[in-house]
Order: sequence, then C-alpha cells, then structure tokens
Amino acid sequence: MKNQIILDQIEKTIKKKRLMHAYLLEGKNKIEMKIASNRLIQSVFCQEKVDGLPCGRCSSCMRVISRIHPDVLILKPNGANIRVDDVRAVLIEMSKTSMEGGYKALLIEEAEKMNASSSNALLKFLEEPLGKKLLVLETENKGHILPTILSRVGSFHFLPMDKDELANGLKKEGVQSDLASDVSVLVDTLEEGKALAEEEGFQELRERVLAWGNLVLKKDGRAFINVSTSISPFIDSMKNEEKKQAQDRFFILARHFFEGQPNRQILGNALSKIEEAKVRVGRNVVFRYALESMTLDLLN
Repeated sequence: MKNQIILDQIEKTIKKKRLMHAYLLEGKNKIEMKIASNRLIQSVFCQEKVDGLPCGRCSSCMRVISRIHPDVLILKPNGANIRVDDVRAVLIEMSKTSMEGGYKALLIEEAEKMNASSSNALLKFLEEPLGKKLLVLETENKGHILPTILSRVGSFHFLPMDKDELANGLKKEGVQSDLASDVSVLVDTLEEGKALAEEEGFQELRERVLAWGNLVLKKDGRAFINVSTSISPFIDSMKNEEKKQAQDRFFILARHFFEGQPNRQILGNALSKIEEAKVRVGRNVVFRYALESMTLDLLN
C-alpha cells in the first residue's frame, strides 16, 4: 500500500495504548484512509484483540466496518455543507451513555465542508473531551479546517493512490481496461475516475486523441488534417474554462498514449514535442497552431 508507513504508525499507536481522543486523516486516497479510520474505531470496540490490535473479525469489528455499530455515529454533508444543527445533534448523541457500555465514536466524513458555525460547535467538544469518546475526521484538504481544531487532533496525511492502483480500482468498478488506464492519469480518486469515465465530453475527446495518435504513429499525413478538422473544432466549441481543461487533458492523454508505445525513440521525441506545444499554448500561441506545428514535427 502507498501509505503503509502511516498505517503501521497507527497500528503501533493502538498497540502501545497511546490513542488520542481525536484524529484527522487528510488526503484523496479514500481507500487507505477508510482502512485507517476503521482500525482506529475498531481499536476501542474490539472484543478479541490480538497482541493489542483489533482482530478485525469479531462482532464489534465487523459492525464497525459495516457501519452498523450502535455506538459509532457518522456525520456527512447534508447537501453542500455540514450544518451546525447536524453537528450539535450528533454531539448531543455523543454525550449520552454508550449502548454497549464502553466507548462512543464519531466519524465525520468530508470534514472540510464544515462552515465556521459547525466548526466552532465541534471545537467546544474537542476542548472538553468527555470520558470514553473517539473522534475521527476525514478530509481531502486540512487547509479548510480551523487551525484551532487542527491543534487539538492527531493528523495523518495520506498520499494519493498510484496510477496503477487507481486503474485497477476503476477496472474492478466495471470501467473498461484501456479507458481506466487513460482516466487514471487525470484524476486522484476512484470517485473522480468513475465520474470522468462516464462523461460524454471526455469520451469524445479521448477518441479524437487516440485517432490522431494512431495516425501519427503510422506517419500518416491525415494526422495534420485531423488537428484542424477534428481536435481543434471540438475543443474550440467549448466555453473558456472547459476549453482550458480540455486542452490540458489533450496533452496529458497524448503523453500517456505515447508512453504506452514500445519504441523508446518515438517516445522520447513525442514527449519532447508535446511539452514544447504545451509551453507554447501557455504563452498564448493559438492551440490549433501549436498542435499543427507539433504534428508536423512528429510526422517528420
């Protein structure tokens, strides 16, 4: 796993019984973050610990994973935000005696979506932790979390998934293999990948990139014509932000296409020319002209 060192550190903390009352897990690697949050929460509920660690198999551990443990509360955004009323309501539940006579745990997903009011309500709970309580916050960006909250929790930063891991995850979700590979170089999470794979505009752009790339490999002059008749009109028809995003995606997909070719000499030349074209577009050269110049270079 990409974040095995972090997961090992969490296990070590559990084993030595040095658990804090609150933790923040940050990053876009939601799979490994979920493993970590499960282990933290299981550690206070497991009935059959093995060498100080949760067994992962007992009734309590299984209910934590299944999100059906009566003493594990989960708070997530209601719409665009986590509302202050929802935070207050769940904290009232946390203040009550546990159903099974031990700990109570609160998992807050997408914690960056707390506004100032809901963050301040949570801060009061962190300032005065009561007894056997555990709080776990999950967020993509701790920069959106109040500094006063960050100072009261243990933090772990999770690196994003490797592209191969992401592609394999997408394939398990039913995304076709080649498409999963292309999508994986453009996103950081499975959720983003699944959404992009289903996006019609992306699928059409990808098909145009593949058609152009295959013509270039064949040294077929139609690759040059393809720029002005297919790629450029498609991207130019978009609005400003969408156009910029599509241009960026073109260069990333083109690079990924040539990286998949066995001829290393072709690869080196292609990557160089793609980077030059990208720099030219960044200097306000018209996208079509930059692509036509790049294509001519690749055909020669």
